[in-house]
Amino acid sequence: MFRPSLAICIAVSMAPLPLRADITAEGLLRIWQGDDGIAITEIVRDDGDMVLRDVTFRIGGAAYLAESVRLANRPDARVGIRIDAPVRLSGAGLPDEAVARIDLGSAEILADRQDGGGLSYDIAAPSVTATLSDAGPQIPDIDYRISGLDALFATDAADGGATGGTARAERVLARIALPGPAGATVDVRLDDVTTEAELSPAGDTERHELRTTFAAMEIAGDGRTPSGPATFILRSGEGEAGTEFAGGTQSTTFQTNDVRLSATGDIVPRDEADVTIGALRLAATLPAYAGGDPRPVALEIDGLDVAPTAAYWARLDPDGALGRDGMNLRLRLSGEARLPDAGEDPIPPGAVPHLSLDRLEMSGLGIDLTAEGAVAMPLSRGQASGEVVLTATGLLDAIGDLAQAGLLPPGPELGARMGLAFATVPDPEGEGLLTKLRFGPDGAVTLNGMSVR
Repeated sequence: MFRPSLAICIAVSMAPLPLRADITAEGLLRIWQGDDGIAITEIVRDDGDMVLRDVTFRIGGAAYLAESVRLANRPDARVGIRIDAPVRLSGAGLPDEAVARIDLGSAEILADRQDGGGLSYDIAAPSVTATLSDAGPQIPDIDYRISGLDALFATDAADGGATGGTARAERVLARIALPGPAGATVDVRLDDVTTEAELSPAGDTERHELRTTFAAMEIAGDGRTPSGPATFILRSGEGEAGTEFAGGTQSTTFQTNDVRLSATGDIVPRDEADVTIGALRLAATLPAYAGGDPRPVALEIDGLDVAPTAAYWARLDPDGALGRDGMNLRLRLSGEARLPDAGEDPIPPGAVPHLSLDRLEMSGLGIDLTAEGAVAMPLSRGQASGEVVLTATGLLDAIGDLAQAGLLPPGPELGARMGLAFATVPDPEGEGLLTKLRFGPDGAVTLNGMSVR
């Protein structure tokens, strides 16, 4: 079955095609009808072509309604497919009043039969747009545009389901209007984008993998905070993102290099920030479905060589009180969790039976900080048990340097020193400070041996 929702993320272009057998428009229609996932109001002939009127493709819980689909036999034994009017999407968890459309523009779609009975779909589209609006107060409006799309994906002979492929685009643009009183919008631009996908055939253990690479990225946002307007722009060089669905879990990774983040507003020091990041990597593992037994969860964050630009350093610290070395962050969390079913509390009892801080490392401004530990039932009041240990050097000197640079006024400086005096003790095995937070038994919490609950 032709699956427009997968056009940007699947199949195998720029690779040798397997041997193929001839296919006709009539044969392609029979294959679609055999999938029991298509409904057609009328079929007419127009100058040798087959024109399908009011066509509905059903894919999982979603329905795609096309006013007209034209099938044309070609001399090269392939079938040309044209969908001139925008396709309307419904279902897929969207409210009835939502308006979701996919416009393939002047896309040329060629269907081909492969050796073994499967099909391939080759898509060349100068421009593709997808929009979502009026989906309710919790769902943002989205305007998605793809330029210079060239995609090829394959379907399985047994059920017509997509098995994988590749898509390339010169540029991908997205505008996201976030719900809420802040009136925030986010614009995303990716250049020279390639997405590869591998999807498990029907009947096998569910497993899907997507991998996207890009040559450059820009994300810009603006909105309002309680104290006034704010904006940000994040730019980076090449990078990649990946998603894998397997065993009831979803794992996502993202990494890029040469990042520059600029922001304005009262939420940043000196009302205008300009920071560079040498390398950024994020990875997360979460349950793919709500309910059921707890599944593995994990979070990894790496930020290397994070530093203000030279011009921003000059505004922050004109007297050079602070060290100019880049800051680094490494975080590793793991555990188990389950997503709540519909109607459950956002954090139902036992939703997170175990969480481990496998490692936290931070360095910069003369500070070196590490932490690790593990806690069972961390979100269940009175049931948590475990321990987290943090050690740090350079904290007191950093507070003094920030105060000297004018970034920490006298009141907050005093509060920071008092907070350290309360929450830390000298590290008996080193020169820095130590914090040991212990949970349990019976709901007790101790900080460095002192009861705090």
